[in-house]
Amino acid sequence: MLRSFVLAAMLTVSFCSSAANTYLSGKELLDSLHSSSEVQRRAALGYILCIHDAIVTLAAAGKIKPVCSPNEFNSGQLQNVVQKYIEEIPASMLQSSASAIVLVALAKSFPCK
Repeated sequence: MLRSFVLAAMLTVSFCSSAANTYLSGKELLDSLHSSSEVQRRAALGYILCIHDAIVTLAAAGKIKPVCSPNEFNSGQLQNVVQKYIEEIPASMLQSSASAIVLVALAKSFPCK
């Protein structure tokens, strides 16, 4: 069972990475979220959702501390949480991996009690 969770997590992370097709920095994710292109904004949201799903899968496998998202939340709210966090961090941190930034944003916004 644990092996299944780990495999699912690896596939999810792999899919998220291939969706971005390359290393994605926090600045690039923020630029996509602010883009005038709906395609870019939707791609950014898809990336955030992929990372969220990977976190949930890894947490279920006991590999990372879980993020306790509210039961009644939607993708737009998830995007708002991440975007607000990215907009508030120091500019020097924007060169960090977007996936790491999304993880920290969600962990800070939805800690498990």
